[in-house]
Order: sequence, then structure tokens, then C-alpha cells
Amino acid sequence: MARGGSRPGAGRKKGKVNEAKRELAEMAKEHAEDALLTLVEISKGNTAASARVSAATAILDRAYGKPTQALEHSTPDNSLTRLMEDLAGTTFRPVEFPGVCTMGRALGKDVGSDSSIYLQINGMTYFFANEDAKATFMKDPEGNLAKAQAYRRPGSA
Repeated sequence: MARGGSRPGAGRKKGKVNEAKRELAEMAKEHAEDALLTLVEISKGNTAASARVSAATAILDRAYGKPTQALEHSTPDNSLTRLMEDLAGTTFRPVEFPGVCTMGRALGKDVGSDSSIYLQINGMTYFFANEDAKATFMKDPEGNLAKAQAYRRPGSA
């Protein structure tokens, strides 16, 4: 019984669809000027010609592609707006040990961090696993920072 997955020779051949699209676009471009003139004629006239507009639009779309459309994003609770308001005036500084608890490094351990618990020292941001780790770090910030910077993971050069 056949199973799914890729098989040699299966599927659409590369370039096949592109060639067909290219031919269709070339054919449509031959009529693009007439289509544009039709749109101009209709826009200046007083007759209802929705079918003609649709046909002209379809020809232009095939000749030059559909126009890009702007997207508007919103969330029901305006969380993005709220986040931007919360961050207004906040200065972001580089993180020295991304995703790692600075006090854990000072103790020679790889411990994950909570990005909401941090300190900013000398233009750098340092994360901690919890408030206790942060408090312990603050008992000797210079010494602990030096230990954290000197720490090398086992097996790293």
C-alpha cells in the first residue's frame, strides 16, 4: 500500500505554472490598454456597466497583478495599544545573558530566567529566575556580576 510523502518524479514540475501564468499575462497585456480605456469611458459616462468594469478589472489584474491591500490589525481588548502605552518612555538595553538567570551563572549553574524579573546595570539588562535570586545577587552585585561573566558552560571553549 502506498504511503504519503515525497516520491521522485511526483508533483508539479518546476516552472510549469510560471510558464502558463507568463503566457496568460502576455495575452492580457495585449488588451490592457482597451481595458483601461473602458474604465475611463465608464468613469466619465453615466451608464451602469458593472459587467464591463468587472471584465476590465479582471484583464488588468491578469496583466499586472492585483493591487496590494493594506491590512489593519486590531485585537478585541486593544492589548497592542495597551502594550505600547505601557512601554512609552521605557529604555531598552541589551541583555548580557538572554534567557539565563544571572545569579545562576554566578553560582556556576545554567538556570532559566523570567524576563519580567530583571535589573539594569551599566547599560545592560540582567534577568533572574525569581525575586529571591535577584535579592541574593544584590547582596554583592559587583562580585556576582564578575562571577557570572567568568562562568563558562561545561564543554564550551
